Amino acid sequence: MRFLIMGGVVGFFAGWPLPKNLGFMGQVDDETKDVVLSTVDCAINPMAQGSGTNLKMLEYFASGVPVISSPHGARGLAVAGDTHLTLCEISDFAQALRRLKVEINGPAVHERIRDARLLVEDRYAWPVIVRDFRTRVAALGYTC
Repeated sequence: MRFLIMGGVVGFFAGWPLPKNLGFMGQVDDETKDVVLSTVDCAINPMAQGSGTNLKMLEYFASGVPVISSPHGARGLAVAGDTHLTLCEISDFAQALRRLKVEINGPAVHERIRDARLLVEDRYAWPVIVRDFRTRVAALGYTC
């Protein structure tokens, strides 16, 4: 397996001895990110701390790539493990990756990818967010 890391976390690894199967891209533009997400076999989000919702998870789901995440990495999202993604503790990521490698073209993985994409479209897409916002504002007696 080869791993490619995008984003600002790259600086965290400065000075560490790194394995040959690990590559870094740093911050990338949206076009580059789209190309990367269209070519990888999966996306992982092994978060152990931090606050707020990881919007990258929605990008992963929308791109049609299977996702493996820690529970903390999926915080704030209405996801269910084995329905939208593989949800496991970081200590179990190696096992989850090995399982995904075997199942990558199977129906269960394709169903998770489909269900994750539908979750983004049905709950987190901008038109849905705007509609829900307008409904809540109207319920308070305001118009927008």
